[in-house]
Amino acid sequence: MLMEKLNINNYVKRKKEIAFQNMDQELVLLNLESGVYYSTNKVGQRIWQLCDGSMNIREIILKLSDDFDKSSDDIKNDVLEYINDLINEDLLSLYS
Repeated sequence: MLMEKLNINNYVKRKKEIAFQNMDQELVLLNLESGVYYSTNKVGQRIWQLCDGSMNIREIILKLSDDFDKSSDDIKNDVLEYINDLINEDLLSLYS
């Protein structure tokens, strides 16, 4: 999926077949279907936590902006790119 197709009004949700474990400032993910492991830093960990289907991408960006004291304009492209990567790796579902 190309990032241009992501709409900040879309919702994202963790897929059920993804196991995850928070480890201090890191998050480890395991795709139970493919057996592939992933790890991410503190920011990626927070994005993953927020991708529970209750907020759209715009709301996630605003929440991260508050959490990390950064402007939403400064983080928007990075968040969209990260969410796009998670979708491409089949870790998140996108819906409207």
